[in-house]
Amino acid sequence: MAVVIQAMVPADVAGVMFTRDPRTGAPERVIEASYGLGETVVAGLVVPDLYRLTPAGCLLEERIADKDLLVRVAEPGGTEQIAVPASQARTAALTKAALAELVHLAEQCELTFGQSCDVEWAWSATGLSLLQCRPMTR
Repeated sequence: MAVVIQAMVPADVAGVMFTRDPRTGAPERVIEASYGLGETVVAGLVVPDLYRLTPAGCLLEERIADKDLLVRVAEPGGTEQIAVPASQARTAALTKAALAELVHLAEQCELTFGQSCDVEWAWSATGLSLLQCRPMTR
């Protein structure tokens, strides 16, 4: 047995990505994103932005949600929930450049693991971080 110890990434934006559509199995990148740590997405604390792209990175769908809450790293430890200002809550969490990097990450995950993947990722001041990658189940 192995134990992985991973440093907390102080994410500005985080989320999940499926390298195939989890509902239909279509060869599309499905990305959900919100501000702060990915906890807001995986715990259902907000409705995240939704992006669907082709494997080549062409945008098929973009739904920008009202992301009124974020979870961030607290001082001296743990996390805290913060209200997102109304002026920012309905803006896109990801830029076109960020989407392109996520599409590239999806391709790398599939090449490395040889199958469709369920990926957790985060953007911080240091760039894109792969937090977790596991086989996709339907």
